[in-house]
Amino acid sequence: MKDLILKHNPDLVHVFNPALLVATGVYYAKKLRYPLIASYHTHAPKYLDYYPWYKPFKPLLWSYFRKLHNMASINLCTSKAVQEELVEKDFNNVHLWKRGVDVDKFNPDHAIEEMRLKLSIGNPNKKLLLCVGRLAAEKEIHKLKPLLEKSEDVQLAIVGDGPAREELEEVFMDANTVFTGFLQGNNLAEAFASSDALIFPSVTETLGLVILEAMAAGLPVIAAKSGPTKETGVYKRKDFGEKETINGFTVGNANTLILELSLLDVESNNNRAMRIKYIQNGEKKEQILKSSLLENLNTSND
Repeated sequence: MKDLILKHNPDLVHVFNPALLVATGVYYAKKLRYPLIASYHTHAPKYLDYYPWYKPFKPLLWSYFRKLHNMASINLCTSKAVQEELVEKDFNNVHLWKRGVDVDKFNPDHAIEEMRLKLSIGNPNKKLLLCVGRLAAEKEIHKLKPLLEKSEDVQLAIVGDGPAREELEEVFMDANTVFTGFLQGNNLAEAFASSDALIFPSVTETLGLVILEAMAAGLPVIAAKSGPTKETGVYKRKDFGEKETINGFTVGNANTLILELSLLDVESNNNRAMRIKYIQNGEKKEQILKSSLLENLNTSND
């Protein structure tokens, strides 16, 4: 790492998630007197809640991260919720790093029949839910199984790879589910645009960038409730016979049960719309979801 820094002689060093190997970047940047910026993207201490053998080490991991981050002049994170948590944990000089997506790459126009056939296992007329991310215990993907058991007309496509893939394949063996493995570039853009909604069960994210990518592709989002996911831009308006519509629905971990998902016709092919019926705290409710991120962007550019 020292030779690499000296070879490029940068104006500053930016380290992502300083731990293990990246920690050497922190050490040599300070030793060689280069300005240092650190950014916090992976909520590793929170992950330990999902691994009983390692959970006792959570305070130690926070201490380790705090020590490395506080060697930087500036610390960046991607949501206000995480910023507040890091400040509470005595991280120094923490700033919000607002994120965006390429709306040319993640766009409804990239929908193709071939990708939808692949993701729906040859059932393109069924409601196609997309789940994108690393396959690990802390992502809580296994919690999607009951939804598939209750709705025979729903297909689930899980995009990504990770240490829990084999276990998840066993969990979803008898469900309407396909595992695509890791996708990138045009294939990933087509997967977003060819689906009907993104479903996002994780509460351990520092932002949830795939939520923004899905919204840019015209998909409504069903997400587990957490501070960062609520910051991705829930937009309300009157539509569909003066009913309130939003582009995202946050699901509480234990008090919400999804009963039914149904697609709605929309005037424009650029966005999907979905009605979701659910029980929350024992009360039956209904909500209409429609992605509107692109409309927000277009309006703000006028």
